[in-house]
Amino acid sequence: MKTAIEVLLDAFENSMCKDANQKSRSQYRSVINALGKDEVFKTDAEKNFLTLVIKLIANNREDECIKLIGILRYSVCVYNWGSLRSYETYCNKFTDFLEKLLSSEAASKKSIKKKIASACTTPTLSDTEESWLKTAFANRTVFLHEQLMTKFMGRLRRQDRISGNKVWLPLSYIAKLYKKAGKTKEFTDWLRKLAEGIFVHYEDDNKEIKSVQFKAQQVFLVFEKKENSDGTYNVKVALSASNKCYTAYTPTGEGNTKVPMIVKDISDIAIDHVKPIDLTLKELGDKGRIPNLKMVSDSFRDMMGRPEKADKDIEDESLDQLYNNVDICELTDELNLIRTDGVLRLMVSEYNGKKSNSTAYDKIIKIKGKGEYLGLLGEALLDDETIYLYQRLNERDAKTRASREEPKGTKVKISKKIINLI
Repeated sequence: MKTAIEVLLDAFENSMCKDANQKSRSQYRSVINALGKDEVFKTDAEKNFLTLVIKLIANNREDECIKLIGILRYSVCVYNWGSLRSYETYCNKFTDFLEKLLSSEAASKKSIKKKIASACTTPTLSDTEESWLKTAFANRTVFLHEQLMTKFMGRLRRQDRISGNKVWLPLSYIAKLYKKAGKTKEFTDWLRKLAEGIFVHYEDDNKEIKSVQFKAQQVFLVFEKKENSDGTYNVKVALSASNKCYTAYTPTGEGNTKVPMIVKDISDIAIDHVKPIDLTLKELGDKGRIPNLKMVSDSFRDMMGRPEKADKDIEDESLDQLYNNVDICELTDELNLIRTDGVLRLMVSEYNGKKSNSTAYDKIIKIKGKGEYLGLLGEALLDDETIYLYQRLNERDAKTRASREEPKGTKVKISKKIINLI
């Protein structure tokens, strides 16, 4: 009779063979070898990963299993594998398989978990094993790339823009329109591209502030408990492509000032729109570039103003009318216009909530011959004379300056280079 570990590894092997159209035990053996690298995995929980995973699955403790996978994947991410890089790949493939196994409601996945539980002869965790888990989870929490994508997509999905004199963006309502049209995947793909485009700032080995987008590589956020703190964590950014982990930084909204990111929970990290999305909606709407979204906006406004029926009746009727008039493919193109016009980044909620307009630049210009970038903030009156407000983006803590003449230069878009400055 096979052991529970053998059942799990056989299931992984079968999943890999299906993709590779071959039957071999190379994946199986490589996972065992990779997980046995003591120099990679420091905690007892990681060193006994397979045994603990089996018991956690058998006891339906899937949340803890996911947390343990995060701890192990962080160790895999930051270790420099050198000539053993293939072991890193095997570890990541295996933990990818585990994540899908734990999160799926498919009958085939449930069957595998049931077989694992049946084959686990001693499912109860010993006091020592419980201690291993407690120690591993005590000071570090790892949020894996896909966990972050799920969280960020959910947040963005709820960010309705339904106020002001502009074309509205009622995302919850739009999602229902896509579902009605049988195009839910298209809307989900748009949300994912939005989430993957988010920047996060960090300080590199040269003490320079850089940024990375989630679409560039597998990016983890690592929460490490501060010593002698009241439940606060230092946030780090783990980069899979370079096997590096750096301190995450948050903009403060004051000039270009950024400080280390310290939070109590992941809910303390907000998604900041560098360019206000309301401004994007107004600009595109004024130019007539989002006609299908305008139809959606008008329909939503009309629905909100009709209290004479039950809400669901009004919504169903409204969506029926839209379904016959809106071109979903063109609406997707318009949503992509909104996505590519904006820039998103992670920012501690405390700063996001009191953010000034210091980074909501009217435009950014490059001064010819100097390699200097200026962010124009707008105009102000001083003694009945118009003055122009701007910041030098290259400065670490840019102060707001004033000029009697509008600074001249070449207007540029917000690129990754610019994002590192603001």
